[in-house]
Amino acid sequence: MPTEHNYGIHATCKKNFHDIMATGFHKSQDNRYFGSAVYFYDKSFNGECYANFHRQKILKHNHCEKDDLGVLIQANLSCDSEFILNISEEPLYSILKKVEQDCWEESDRLNLTYEEKKKRVNRRRVYFIQSLIPDYIENIAMLKAMLPYKRNSYTQGFVVYDTACIKSLKEIVYAS
Repeated sequence: MPTEHNYGIHATCKKNFHDIMATGFHKSQDNRYFGSAVYFYDKSFNGECYANFHRQKILKHNHCEKDDLGVLIQANLSCDSEFILNISEEPLYSILKKVEQDCWEESDRLNLTYEEKKKRVNRRRVYFIQSLIPDYIENIAMLKAMLPYKRNSYTQGFVVYDTACIKSLKEIVYAS
């Protein structure tokens, strides 16, 4: 089976950067966009720009310690092609958008808060992915997917479920 190589950009706090460089990436919480995974913007689709949007967002919402300007990390994402699911192209992309839209409308009818709606839609995305994979998500190492970088704006990215796919990390130096 051929191995596919991609370059992804990840935004995080400087403190997390040192931990990542020492011990590697750890998957995020279950309630994230596509569940527990490590999220990257696709470098070939202007990933540094979108990751920088995300870096500014985490700083704005005080996810990093005071005076931590955040950091962008570039990684080589290598995985056998059979373990990569591309949901950023048709017809899966349109189906996922319909699932999301239906869930938002249902959540509106239930008068949920925005945070409750967001968690519900995130869970529905994960259920959608699971429905595509007969033996659950552990059999997929990585998704190619459209990821948000600011409200209602999306770009190509990677959702990595198997952290063994993440190789050769380096910090991207930028002007603050």
